[in-house]
Amino acid sequence: ALTNADVCENRRSMAHDINVTGTSRLAELAEDLGAKFVYISTDLVFDGQQGNYRETDLPKPCNYYGETKLLGEKAVKETVSDYLIIRLSLMYGKSHGKSACFTDWLRESLEQQQPVKLYTDQFRTPLLVNDGVRSVLKLLEQPVTGETFHLAGRERLNRYEFGKKFARAFGYDERCLQPVTMQEVELPVQRGGDCSLNIQKIQTLLNVKLSDVDSGLRAMRQNGYLK
Repeated sequence: ALTNADVCENRRSMAHDINVTGTSRLAELAEDLGAKFVYISTDLVFDGQQGNYRETDLPKPCNYYGETKLLGEKAVKETVSDYLIIRLSLMYGKSHGKSACFTDWLRESLEQQQPVKLYTDQFRTPLLVNDGVRSVLKLLEQPVTGETFHLAGRERLNRYEFGKKFARAFGYDERCLQPVTMQEVELPVQRGGDCSLNIQKIQTLLNVKLSDVDSGLRAMRQNGYLK
């Protein structure tokens, strides 16, 4: 997927080719092969006006990235007999090194003692990547198909609150963190205010307890994130 919302907004044709047409073609191949198709979607299919979104809530993207991901969901539903749609929240943890994630950016900025502007009015339910992987694999062991699931952490908080928890967990200077609102920063693309996800459905099915941010950051530290 092309996941940079700013790039998607400015290069709509490319975003549609990758996120919609590309998904549709992969879905067709899966159907031809008789394979289960797992489509990774996003909490940004919602406009952020409500928060605590359930799978039954009506998606309404507020930017083109979210729109393309929702169109990808539609393509999967219309094409594949055996599919799962999994909407992920903002993820954190150790990245694969090919592109930086939110925590990598935070870490680099705090190590260099640079000022870090973090939103106080953008709420998500951050998901530890380890929890995400384990949950997807466990979900594939279940006899479910044709379903949509929300997969996120169990704590709703804004980016500034996350930044403070991250700084405390890894011993960085919190004074580098600057609370700002989205209106105070010139954003090229609209973002939702509260795209937090309700995870009751997947937690009940899998009988798992997904991490809150403190326990997720603790797991990162124990696994040698700063090495």
